[in-house]
Amino acid sequence: MGFSLVMAYRMWQRNRDVFFRLWKSNLGGLLVEPLFLLVAVGFGFGSLVDQSILDGESYGRFIAPGVIAGYAMFHSTGECTWGTFLRMVNQRTFQGILATPMSVDELITGEMLWGATKAVISCAAVLATAAAFGLVASPYAALLVPLGFLVGFMFSALSICFTAVAPSINVIESFYTLFLSPMFFFSGAFYPVSAMPGPIQPVVWALPLTPAVQLMRSVAMEEFTLATLGSLALVLAWTAVCLPLGLWLMRRRLVK
Repeated sequence: MGFSLVMAYRMWQRNRDVFFRLWKSNLGGLLVEPLFLLVAVGFGFGSLVDQSILDGESYGRFIAPGVIAGYAMFHSTGECTWGTFLRMVNQRTFQGILATPMSVDELITGEMLWGATKAVISCAAVLATAAAFGLVASPYAALLVPLGFLVGFMFSALSICFTAVAPSINVIESFYTLFLSPMFFFSGAFYPVSAMPGPIQPVVWALPLTPAVQLMRSVAMEEFTLATLGSLALVLAWTAVCLPLGLWLMRRRLVK
């Protein structure tokens, strides 16, 4: 059986339609939560930060791209962990869909594309919030929205790998508390990676969110260097590994 992007689009379309029916319930996570974080950390905690480690940049403008990358991670991951698991096990939606001509690869690709789309929606919402408070200044910051798709697709593929082997929905909570949440704080979103102890820095760069944060920050601040290309390469490398692995693990789980 071949692979059709049209069929993957149909799965994406199905999830999109559900989202638009329930969009009001998503406003808190899309707008209110990042607003509180940007204001509380950017303006509150930021007044206590030594500005010398930020190369003269205000703390609010420093963290804004990192927060945008972090919420792209959270929204894409939420869709491809909780959402995918519920559709696969609790609601048995996948069972009905796979009775049609749609293949596992098409279904899961549609799931990942929708996870990446949720990241784009999140990036646009948080970027608009940051802009309203003067935390982004460069017109290049608009590029963070399409970059959100790359970051979201990377985390969607990574999340699918985990969801494919998760024995129960309760295990997903551990994925958040033991992996995603610590990574959000250790990825350079709130302080430069260079300010961390030397032995820790390679570990931090091994985290998938770190290159995403650095990529978005360099674009938002118009600092286009070889490090920008390196960060982009790491995001693409994570995706190149997790995408086929996630599809393979899902075929093992869904094809009996």
